[in-house]
Amino acid sequence: MNKIKKYALLFFPLILVGLFAVKTYWLDAGGIVLPTGKKVTAEELHTQAVLAIIADQINKNLPRMVDHETKLSKVEALEGELKYNYDKINRVASSFNSREFVNKMKPRAVDLACNSPDMALYFENGINAHYVFYGSDHQLIGEFLITPVQCSY
Repeated sequence: MNKIKKYALLFFPLILVGLFAVKTYWLDAGGIVLPTGKKVTAEELHTQAVLAIIADQINKNLPRMVDHETKLSKVEALEGELKYNYDKINRVASSFNSREFVNKMKPRAVDLACNSPDMALYFENGINAHYVFYGSDHQLIGEFLITPVQCSY
C-alpha cells in the first residue's frame, strides 16, 4: 500500500504535465495564429473582425500589379468572406462584355485559388473568396465568388 502511494505521488505530477501538454498541443492545435500573433479559433476566423485583421495585413502590401494590366487594389473583410478588388488599368468597364469576362476569368481564378497553399487555410475553414473587377474608370466589370465547395473542401 505504501508503495502505491509512493508511485502515485511520483507519477501524479507527470500525469498533470502530460494532460497540460495534451490540452496545449493537441486540443488547442486547431487554433489559427493571425499575422498579428493573436490566436483565434476556426469559428472566430469567420467573423468580420478577425478577417479585417487579415485584410489589413494584406492591404499593407497593396496596391500591387498581378499582371501587366491588372492591379490588386484592396482586400475587404466581410462576414465569412474576403473580398479582393481588382482594377483593369488600361480599359474602361464599358469596353468589356461582363458575362464573357466572368466566364473567362472565373475558371482561371478557381484553379489558382483552389491550388494555392495561402488560400487553403481559408477554404478549409469555410471562408469564401469574392473577386471583383473594375475598369480604369472605377466602374464594375464583373464579380464572382469562390467557395470552399468549389475547391473540394
